Formats: sequence, C-alpha cells, structure tokens
Amino acid sequence: MLGIEHDGLLANLLRISGMANLPPRAHISGMAKTRYQRMFEVSVAAIAPTQWEWRVSEGGAVVMSGYETSRETAQIEGDSALFFLLSSGFK
Repeated sequence: MLGIEHDGLLANLLRISGMANLPPRAHISGMAKTRYQRMFEVSVAAIAPTQWEWRVSEGGAVVMSGYETSRETAQIEGDSALFFLLSSGFK
C-alpha cells in the first residue's frame, strides 16, 4: 500500500472527530440532529499502470485522498474513507 494505512486512517478519523474515547454508537444521536445533507463523492483515477489515486471530495474540494497499487484496492480504500467520514460525523 502506497497511501495511508487502513488502521492509521481509522485512528486518525476517530481522533479528529473526538470519538476515540466515546462508547460505541455514541455518534448516532448526533447524526440524527444534523439538519443539512452533505454530498460526498469517491473517485478513482489511474496515475500510472501500477498506481491509482482515490479521492473523497465534497463539492469539488478534496477531503481525503491516497494512493494504491491496483484499481480495486483504491476503490476499497476510497469507499472505506467515505464510510469512516460518514460514521464519524465529519463536519
């Protein structure tokens, strides 16, 4: 893996969101209070034959990105980053 490691990504998102020390599912009540919708997009692009970039963006602004050695792995990492952003209540 050339980009951010999966475990490091999760730990970083939990730290940023302030959820690292909260009990499981503590974020759900906060998600229910959100009054606006956000639109995130995951994109995967070939940089070289063996290097792929994944991006999670909102309105054209890149929120997270990374590099992988295959398209499939890049798609999985991009989808995982999107899931972590949504589940952490990213603001």
